[in-house]
Amino acid sequence: MPNIPSKWKDVHQRALNGETINESDDIFIRDDGTVEHTRWECRPWKYSDGTIGGIIVYTDLITEQIELEQTKREAYDLLKNLSSQVPGVIYQYRLYPDGRTAFPFSSEGMYDIYELTPEEVKEDASAVLSRLHPDDVDYVMNKIFESAKNQSLFQCKFRVVLPGKGIRWRQSNASPVLLEDGSTLWHGVITDITHEQYKEELLKQRNEELLFAKEKAEESNRLKTEFLNNMSHEIRTPLNGIIGFSQMLKEPQISSENIEKYTDIIQKSSYQLLKIVEDILEISALETNRIQLSEESFSLNELLEDLFSFYSKIASKKGISFNLEKGVSDNRSCILSDRTKLNKILINLLENALKFTDHGFVNFGYIVENDRLLLYVKDTGVGIAPENIDSIFDRFVQEEKELSRKHGGLGLGLSISRENALLMGGNITVESIKGKGSIFYLNIPYKGVLG
Repeated sequence: MPNIPSKWKDVHQRALNGETINESDDIFIRDDGTVEHTRWECRPWKYSDGTIGGIIVYTDLITEQIELEQTKREAYDLLKNLSSQVPGVIYQYRLYPDGRTAFPFSSEGMYDIYELTPEEVKEDASAVLSRLHPDDVDYVMNKIFESAKNQSLFQCKFRVVLPGKGIRWRQSNASPVLLEDGSTLWHGVITDITHEQYKEELLKQRNEELLFAKEKAEESNRLKTEFLNNMSHEIRTPLNGIIGFSQMLKEPQISSENIEKYTDIIQKSSYQLLKIVEDILEISALETNRIQLSEESFSLNELLEDLFSFYSKIASKKGISFNLEKGVSDNRSCILSDRTKLNKILINLLENALKFTDHGFVNFGYIVENDRLLLYVKDTGVGIAPENIDSIFDRFVQEEKELSRKHGGLGLGLSISRENALLMGGNITVESIKGKGSIFYLNIPYKGVLG
């Protein structure tokens, strides 16, 4: 082979000296200028005694394979470059028959979506699954199995918990393909929809707030209309009594018995009208924050005894038991508080208890717990339904419409009482069982004063 290139002479000589030489991709240019890729090996062959008798040269033409690999690399680079411009991650997700999962391909956006690199999830997707929000794991997995079972489009919104970014929202869309080994391979995209989801949730929250405000306004208007109608009735009733019986007092031959009877009715009607006016004025003053505390030193036991003495007659007429339970002795019952407001609150609670109790008892009193004074009014009256417990302190609200029409009232008493209690640094709460009775608690600061 006199015309062989010097490169090959050197390779042949090295092989004759016992060396094996190979090349996985060697360029060979044909006479017409065509470039070919070859893979070759040159090694010695030996006699049975181990001496070298010559060389063996093996050459394989791999031009097509090289060109195919180049095409694949170019396609991969193109896909990689394109996917880097797409928000989120483009991926393949594979579910094996034995339950194993992997991302055979995923773009660099995998880190933005899961804070994991494509290499970390290529063979095992468990790290991705561990990023799913605990409350969304079952939902996402059920969606995956449903898509695999029906070979249907996978569409899913879910949350992830990332080490760096915390809770984020994701949207995934992918198409499945059933492979020969029973695996399902999805081709899809996952995008970050956190901003859109928060905007959607904020809009939903605002719509709910607007709807609630609308319902509240409508309810308020309804209650005010009902209140005005009720107030019209409540004012006319005592006024009619005052006017009617005042005219009857002018009768020339009226008996002294009727004079006493009519005068009593006029006094009661006047008291009723005065209470209505006082409630309206007080609720107006509370709305404009024109009511101030006026604390003074007084005997709590004396205040309660006065109330007990006055309301005992009403309880006696109704045939119910009425009891006062003092928390401390008289010489220790002197406190510093707003006597007028406390008196009004207790009057309202006692009148309600007596008004709505037809049998059994009404008990009231107090206990001292640390630096708090807990006053209570307990009755065996009609009680309050659980769903109405919170609303009875709203303005213009009355729990029993029929009973309220029977006994009268504007539905302002409990609202005024609670707002006065709040002004005093306390609150009013209630425990009640419908049909069995109620306990109203007034909790205010205890400021004891030495007698």
